[in-house]
Amino acid sequence: MLALTPREYWLKNMVQLEQQVLASGGDPPIADAFIINGHPGPNYNCSNDARLPNFNDNLAVKTVMDGLKSLSTVNVPKETDTNLFVTIGVNVQKCQSMQPQQNCQGINHGVMAASMNNISFSKPNVSVLEAYYRKIDGYFTEDFPYAPLKFYDFVNGAPNNIPNDTNSMIGTRTKCVHDVYEIIKEERLE
Repeated sequence: MLALTPREYWLKNMVQLEQQVLASGGDPPIADAFIINGHPGPNYNCSNDARLPNFNDNLAVKTVMDGLKSLSTVNVPKETDTNLFVTIGVNVQKCQSMQPQQNCQGINHGVMAASMNNISFSKPNVSVLEAYYRKIDGYFTEDFPYAPLKFYDFVNGAPNNIPNDTNSMIGTRTKCVHDVYEIIKEERLE
């Protein structure tokens, strides 16, 4: 079995880069290199692993995915109790800054924010698990939606304007999992 771990690499101080991106609200700069399992691949002069498949080699992707197996025998349920439709994406938050030229450099002068089902995580001062086990109120809610709150073209993205408003809600929401769930992962291959 082959595990592929793709990453981005910048020839910059990562702490400073993160601070700049968070302060600007925009995208990070284009990476200086894209690496797989710690190696830069055949497109960079310092590489010596030019044996990777082409990025659009669907057969190679299928072969790797078909080879993913559990380390032990697992009894997988054949039917599910609850249906969840979960999306992971990047949304554009409306600018709330007093200095929008400096802090709101995302699409349409907004702030880029990752989300699940159109909800961007709001980092609480107390961890979610600590709040749960100590029964501390106010740090999360248990109403994570069964489907995205807004639907649009999740694959190709949508601009943050009407009728395709991708502005997400801010919050820390959970879903207690006691049922059998099926997770279907979909990716777009170019």
